[in-house]
Amino acid sequence: MEAHRLMMEYDGIAVDVRGMERDDLLNALRGSSDVEDLARGAVEGGVDFKIWPRTVAKSEILIIYSRRLRLLSRNGQPSIGFAEAVESIRDCPEDRLRIGYVDDRPQGGYWFQLFLSAENPVVVACLGVRKIVPDA
Repeated sequence: MEAHRLMMEYDGIAVDVRGMERDDLLNALRGSSDVEDLARGAVEGGVDFKIWPRTVAKSEILIIYSRRLRLLSRNGQPSIGFAEAVESIRDCPEDRLRIGYVDDRPQGGYWFQLFLSAENPVVVACLGVRKIVPDA
């Protein structure tokens, strides 16, 4: 039996407003990088995640995450795949992307920020950031 999905149009693209199901996200996380493999493992482990149905302009994402990359470099916050994610977003031919997260922090892991194709369930870029732990 085919599952019924609640579809709406955002920015000219029909999307499921309930967001992605866990299996859909696992299929989108194809493991093209170490950070994506870690995010996939966290999703398989049952952590919280969310993919927003609304798209965001790639130019806005690049401004925000280029600044965040500079800040991370200055404050020494642990991260993985950040520079590569910014470059992947820059190289993406799409003008708009969907954004989401996978939260593995309760298990001592990363906050994974995901950037997905607006038209296909494909991860364009993935980065992970850990909380700075103060010295004891």
